[in-house]
Amino acid sequence: MSFFDRLKTAAAAEWRAYTRHPFTNALADGSLTEAAFRHYLVQDYLFLIEFARAYALAVYKSPKLADMREAAAGLSAILDVEMNLHVKLCAGWGLSPDDLEHAPPASEMPRAISNARRSVSRMARLLMLALTALRPLSWSFNA
Repeated sequence: MSFFDRLKTAAAAEWRAYTRHPFTNALADGSLTEAAFRHYLVQDYLFLIEFARAYALAVYKSPKLADMREAAAGLSAILDVEMNLHVKLCAGWGLSPDDLEHAPPASEMPRAISNARRSVSRMARLLMLALTALRPLSWSFNA
């Protein structure tokens, strides 16, 4: 059993709550409203800005050049691929990159970002950063 599988098993109820709720179910089955999807994309774009900062911090705090390259590749994927996808999708609704960047965050977003930033800034090693702050987000997309 992989490390990831052991983590999911140990926190099975939490994993189900994280990956199986009305929003993700509606997204998966195509019943999510366009307005809800648009709101999600805008909020996710704001989150991705902070997620990119976390990866940038990982580059800075990496003890080895190979670790720096790995974190830089993650940063590039966020900035150059994922955020561009959001921009292209939102352009269809008349939203510019500036509109996305300056959208008001949802009420829970500032606290979540602040908590994540504090946690990430205290971590000294890339491994701890990846396992505790970044990897679970990526894993959830493959659930």
